[in-house]
Amino acid sequence: MKPEQFLDKKWLEDAKQLEQKDSMTWIKHREVSRYSFEEPTSVITAYRKLYIGLKQVGTVALNINASYLDERLSALKLLQGQEISIYSENGEEIYTFIYDNESGSGNSNNPGIRYITVKSNDNGYSYISRVPMRQLYDFSYRVSQIIAIILFISIIIILIASYIISKRNYERVFAIYRIIEAADASHPLPELQSKVKDEYGYIIQNMVKVFIESRFIKAQLNERKSKYEAMELLALQSQINPHFLFNTLETINWGIVKHLGITNHVSEMLGNLSDVLKYSLSNPNEKVAMKEEIAYARSYLAIQLERYQEQFEVIWDIDKELENYYIIKLVIQPLVENAIYHGIKESEGKSKLKIALYSKGEQICLQITDTGKGIPKERLNEITQTLDSDQNETPGLHIGVKNVYKRLKLVYENQCSLTIKSKEGWGTIVTILLPCDSSSEIENFIPFHQGETDK
Repeated sequence: MKPEQFLDKKWLEDAKQLEQKDSMTWIKHREVSRYSFEEPTSVITAYRKLYIGLKQVGTVALNINASYLDERLSALKLLQGQEISIYSENGEEIYTFIYDNESGSGNSNNPGIRYITVKSNDNGYSYISRVPMRQLYDFSYRVSQIIAIILFISIIIILIASYIISKRNYERVFAIYRIIEAADASHPLPELQSKVKDEYGYIIQNMVKVFIESRFIKAQLNERKSKYEAMELLALQSQINPHFLFNTLETINWGIVKHLGITNHVSEMLGNLSDVLKYSLSNPNEKVAMKEEIAYARSYLAIQLERYQEQFEVIWDIDKELENYYIIKLVIQPLVENAIYHGIKESEGKSKLKIALYSKGEQICLQITDTGKGIPKERLNEITQTLDSDQNETPGLHIGVKNVYKRLKLVYENQCSLTIKSKEGWGTIVTILLPCDSSSEIENFIPFHQGETDK
């Protein structure tokens, strides 16, 4: 078919124009009709030169129906009113598509709408996409509305949950407060709800347990207080006779000295006995200087030497620098008495009794050694095990040693120790380690009447 036979002859003019240009291709928008009776159809025509060697021999023209592009773009998920346009290098509009979600395509343009434009260039052509701003903000606005509704509902739920939790916590805390108030006022335990398996329920149950235990302990303390007061009264009554004996011995002693005009061993024994009674009758709940404790032990041993002068001799090894430190009363004498009656008295021949006081590191070491009968190994193990027991009476036990150890533990706690070494037929060594105590008061001793005053 010759070109003159085509109804559309406009493309020939465009082809001639392309021959005058340096570019190989050309794309433009046209309105064409295949037949004279048809309405013009919107097409996009692409032109390209044909060469054989270096000589142009013709031009190829390709018409693309614009409706085809409209259908392809309508199938995409575009926004309502979004425009897609293609422009040539000289700014000539080649193709424009406006998306309408009702009809699928459109070509109307509203100049009153604001757009967001995105432009890109490729091979000399410009591709422009314009989206109405209201479409973008409409999505954000809807998302914001949904978020606001969710946030509002969440706040309501949080407020309701906070109220319920706060009310429950208040009831638990108020129950704890009532228990504490009842305990402070010594009132009966308030009525409580059933056991709750949460942290407050755990605290309340433990507080009830402590409340009951404190009531029980308080009852025990009141009972012990009554017993202590009764024992204190009995002790005061029983002190009348020893004081009377002490005063009588002092009178006899001075009577002998006055009668004979000189002192003798009888008056010396009476003086020592008076010193022993005076020391033992003084307040047992106080500390004394080490030299006073040693002086008391000397008076006691002087009496025992008059009685058992042929059975033992005494050796003193005292560090004078330690005599000003303090110790609880009646520590040396019970140990010395124990050595005499359980070791020296039952041995044959003359024994030796050594009292040593020396420093050992940062502690004071008090050692009582005798060369008496000694203790069998089985019996020594029994005595050692019984020292830390709570039994008040054990048949055959050296009660003086245990009494001294208990009183030392009450005052010095873990800062002191008592060890016993013995071999049958050779003798016994009792060693006590004490802290260097420069305080004259017993901190751990609190009588009942003082405790009540402090309370």
